[in-house]
Amino acid sequence: MVIDSNQLIAERLQALSASLRNEEVDPNEFTAGIAAEQVELLVSERDEDGNIAGANAVASRTPAQVEAEAEEILEGARVQANDIITVAESEAEDIRNNAMNQGYQDGLNQGHDEGYAQGLKEAEALKQEYEAKIAELDTEYQKRFEELEPMLIDTLT
Repeated sequence: MVIDSNQLIAERLQALSASLRNEEVDPNEFTAGIAAEQVELLVSERDEDGNIAGANAVASRTPAQVEAEAEEILEGARVQANDIITVAESEAEDIRNNAMNQGYQDGLNQGHDEGYAQGLKEAEALKQEYEAKIAELDTEYQKRFEELEPMLIDTLT
């Protein structure tokens, strides 16, 4: 973690500026720069070694340390990006598989429904054809019966 001492000092300056605005200043009085107590307020936070907290954190690091830290941050970002890509690919594969399964099921249902409707239509056509054939055979039977009946009576008598 990098401590931005400039940011800390800027925040302190803003806080001091706000508190100084509330104090009355005598326009006839000369002030040369920032008063010692105000500077003391800015730098009052110290670390274990007595240094201003965060002031030397950036300056004391070597370029190799900065580069190593930057590489560590980049590697963390790469790992996180790869994790995001892996999750996204997995979700895309799941979506693709679900779509294929749904498409297969929809096609299967549609094919079944269309096949069933076509089968009913063909069965109805065959039924009508056979009913017509039955009527034709029944008519032919009646006709032959009427032709053969007198001959049977003659033969029997």
